Amino acid sequence: NSGIRDSVVNQLLAKMDGVEQLDNVLVIGLTNRAELIDAALLRPGRLEVQVEVPRPDAQGR
Repeated sequence: NSGIRDSVVNQLLAKMDGVEQLDNVLVIGLTNRAELIDAALLRPGRLEVQVEVPRPDAQGR
């Protein structure tokens, strides 16, 4: 339901606003569906650094 998703995103954004001013706080988000992340979450001061961790190959497992 998009209404529920929008509500969750808005609540998360509200919690994340102001986190930059806190000392020793690091927010990490994980997903296997990066294309579904709301663009508002990726703006500067929010989840702006993205690191892709690819699936390991057979040798890496």
